[in-house]
Amino acid sequence: MIKKRFWFQLQAGLLPFTEGEFEAAFEQLSSENIIMIVDDKVILI
Repeated sequence: MIKKRFWFQLQAGLLPFTEGEFEAAFEQLSSENIIMIVDDKVILI
């Protein structure tokens, strides 16, 4: 998950996300079947 978090942090610019924000976002998106996380990659459904 390190690679995808690094990419998101680059996109965030001056307002980086916390570890808790990442976990909450990935959990919510996964539970709503919007994304899947497979082999450390985020896949949009």
